[in-house]
Amino acid sequence: MADPVGIAVYGLYYFILSKMGLKKELCILPFLAEKEMSKGLLRKMRSFYRPFVVTVILIIAAVYLDPRKGTGRLYMLIAFVIYGLFRFRLYRRLAKSFGKKFGFKIGLFFFTFIFLMILGLGKSECHKLEIKPVKTYGRFLTVLHKTVTVAVSSLELAVVVFVVGFITFLINPPRVLVEWEAADFREKTANIVADRDVITWEEAMTEEISDISSLERSRELFFPDHSRDKSVVVMGYIVGSNLESRSGLASANIYQMIEATKQGSGLTFVLEAGGSERWFTKGIDNGSYGRYEIRNGELKLIEDLPGNTCLAESVHLSDFITWTTQKYPADRYILVLWDHGGGVAYGFGQDQKNKLDTDMGTMPVSEILTALETADQRFDIIGFDACLMQDIEIAAAMEPYCDYNWLPRRLKADTDGTIPTLSDNSP
Repeated sequence: MADPVGIAVYGLYYFILSKMGLKKELCILPFLAEKEMSKGLLRKMRSFYRPFVVTVILIIAAVYLDPRKGTGRLYMLIAFVIYGLFRFRLYRRLAKSFGKKFGFKIGLFFFTFIFLMILGLGKSECHKLEIKPVKTYGRFLTVLHKTVTVAVSSLELAVVVFVVGFITFLINPPRVLVEWEAADFREKTANIVADRDVITWEEAMTEEISDISSLERSRELFFPDHSRDKSVVVMGYIVGSNLESRSGLASANIYQMIEATKQGSGLTFVLEAGGSERWFTKGIDNGSYGRYEIRNGELKLIEDLPGNTCLAESVHLSDFITWTTQKYPADRYILVLWDHGGGVAYGFGQDQKNKLDTDMGTMPVSEILTALETADQRFDIIGFDACLMQDIEIAAAMEPYCDYNWLPRRLKADTDGTIPTLSDNSP
């Protein structure tokens, strides 16, 4: 690991290795120089290899995740501490070999360049430290001791690799693994068609069907007649977040949309997608923001969006709805909001790339309503593919913007069947 003052500090190892009678050419790489010094200062080379290997594993995992943030930054910190403890021990014994006291040992660790210069260029000479000799055994016990030592060291290394690897892949699974799972999902869901194994509504209701059929049909009273509609546009507002980057879940649903549009020409999906570090849909670049059209089984990029877009901001939801209704006129519109959800308390959507500066980084329900009001578009359905967003409170709040109603049972229709009014005995 390089010192903060720069890698040039390790050039001084040339002079120190010379005074110690070790291989001077290994000064070109810090860890090689420290490995060489360990031969004369530490009893067992495991004292170097253990922290070095663990540090390398942690740094590789940190680089894979991104060492600037989150778990990647934590890995870098742990690696610094582990290797730093080894270096402190090494430098303490190095100072001792040059006859230096405790204060010099501390200075050598914290002000490496200055104190290495004193050791390497000064007049102090290195004296071989007395290291407690390794206990000798008979031939059988020696072989057994080495075997056990190798086994224990290998087990330690395996545990470190397993724990770090498990945590790392849980946070950010390898792309090949996610793609394999996605391919398995596509294979299992391909060419699904209805057959007689599907239970119809009439069969499910059994003897209740006659009573239910005699009830007033509220949809016919309160909602427009869509029987003659020819075209449907489904707006998908997809904040990929870690659901996409970890598991490709948004891409799995986008694949289903692509398959759905192969069934006929009347259905079009229009997506605004972003907010994820990785995407597993062909045609959506990693870390990108854009608007896409899915029609006739094909996904096509229609418009790139700026990289600083935050899909947890309601203005982008409003703009997307307005843009879609202008560019894609249709008989019916459906809006689906896809991502994490937190219900009435925390709202919807967590942009992984450009985080919203709120407690949860989500779009509050009040802001969703503002976006719908601003866009001024009534939907046939508003749906949430998100946790905790199917509350009755949210359904009631969305009522003015779509063709479902949350109304008391005594609410009646006027004689023309279009305008609801309260009956005389309503509370």
